[in-house]
Amino acid sequence: MTAEVDEITQAALTLDDEDRAALASALLASLDESAEDTHEIEAAWNEEIEDRIDQIVIGGSDTVPWEELKLEISERRARRQP
Repeated sequence: MTAEVDEITQAALTLDDEDRAALASALLASLDESAEDTHEIEAAWNEEIEDRIDQIVIGGSDTVPWEELKLEISERRARRQP
């Protein structure tokens, strides 16, 4: 990291949570592809979501109740901790 970036980082870390979140969002947005690419990606995700919903509705997908999934996640996390 250059001295300038380090200085900016230190200044950014003094901001309150809301301002840091806004800054982070602006920085991430500046790294995104063009707006056209973003729209294409969003459209592709929307199509994927619709396809998945359709599969659930017609019974083409297995689903797991939330309580069962939550328990499984907890058990997996417990096994990973020392």
